[in-house]
Amino acid sequence: VFSGSAIVKDDQIHFFYTGNVKNEGDHDYTFSGREQNTVHVISDGYSIEKQEVVIPHEAYPAGFTDHIRDPKVFEKEGRYYMILGARTRESEGKILIYQSEDLSQWTYQGIFLGDDYSLGYMWECPDFFPLKNANGEKYVLTFSPMGVKERTSIYLVGDMNYETGKFNYTTVGNIDWGFD
Repeated sequence: VFSGSAIVKDDQIHFFYTGNVKNEGDHDYTFSGREQNTVHVISDGYSIEKQEVVIPHEAYPAGFTDHIRDPKVFEKEGRYYMILGARTRESEGKILIYQSEDLSQWTYQGIFLGDDYSLGYMWECPDFFPLKNANGEKYVLTFSPMGVKERTSIYLVGDMNYETGKFNYTTVGNIDWGFD
């Protein structure tokens, strides 16, 4: 199991995580031999009521390695969104976005963010949330890029376009620095 997130709907907890499977055989586990499935678990907080794979490994978009993981789920105006960290076959970090009406059926919307190739070859553990101030609402995206000189977690501040599924940032900074 790799990381994920949870959201409450109708007094039930909906957990989302990455089910990581390493197949036996001669594999590099980046381009072959690994399955990463997005799993949804419904719970009342005491027991599991339902468990399902909502995005199987083979349903991820073409052009990506076996590293798509760490679902972050959030709701906006009655619609649910999921972002996932990803690595392309060209070793570029990306964040993908999906949307759903019911938390079970997910539709790929596109690349949420992925134009800054100086931020490493894999972006894992994304988080996304709004912040309000006197000037209005801004969004914050955090993730941990792999393949940068110093291992770090970063934040980006910007605007979200829900119609296009794109996040455009104006500010970038470090949350922490180094492997410790």
